[in-house]
Amino acid sequence: MEKDMKPIEEGNAEIMDEKCHPIMFPMLQYEQIASYYTEEPLYIRAKHNKEDKLNTYEQILRMRYTIPNDKINSWCIYSEEREYPFKKGKQSGLIIRNVIWDRKRDTNIVKGNPSIKEQKRWPTIYIKNIYLTNDKSGDIIKEIKEFDKLIWRGIILKKRDAKEHPLWLDLEVMRWFDWGQVKTTWSPYEMMNHEIEMQIIKFNDILEEYKNNEHAKIYQMDLDYLIPLEVFKKYTQGI
Repeated sequence: MEKDMKPIEEGNAEIMDEKCHPIMFPMLQYEQIASYYTEEPLYIRAKHNKEDKLNTYEQILRMRYTIPNDKINSWCIYSEEREYPFKKGKQSGLIIRNVIWDRKRDTNIVKGNPSIKEQKRWPTIYIKNIYLTNDKSGDIIKEIKEFDKLIWRGIILKKRDAKEHPLWLDLEVMRWFDWGQVKTTWSPYEMMNHEIEMQIIKFNDILEEYKNNEHAKIYQMDLDYLIPLEVFKKYTQGI
């Protein structure tokens, strides 16, 4: 039986060193950390009461957009099953996650304070994770079904009229199905899919309403990040 061996890096260089250099510019550091927050975690485990078992919710839909010189906004939806109607019949609600990076504030901080210590702070990120029971999830499931009708065969883009000036700079859609995933990122300044963009705006408004409402408390949520956030920050910014 072979020992547990770390893979060996080979090549035609005399010296092959594995390195993890920090990113040089503070705003790029912040952007990397913010991007990680806005796409992770892939799983959230939750339970209503202390004596309950943890149920596993998988990220099944992500919508993320950038507003130039202002912010990155991400919506993620987590479910025990990927497709509707449910095949396993075990669904127990949804989790919605909203992450916003205030890029404008961090830009002003970096410009106003050039000290290295200050620039290695955490970026300004606002996060909210909300569990919704089955009876509160109907509108979101309805919107996911409508979304699926538009994207399940893929996302087709066309050139945008140069006279149009959309709010977004970059727009990402990722949807996991039982058979695989559909993922596309595009610049609405150049390309467009009017139906999908209108659906995202509608969906965004619905999710904002859910986020701003009061919801019953549950006992626990475990945010299952692929890499611990402190570790990711350390290797992005340096020690």
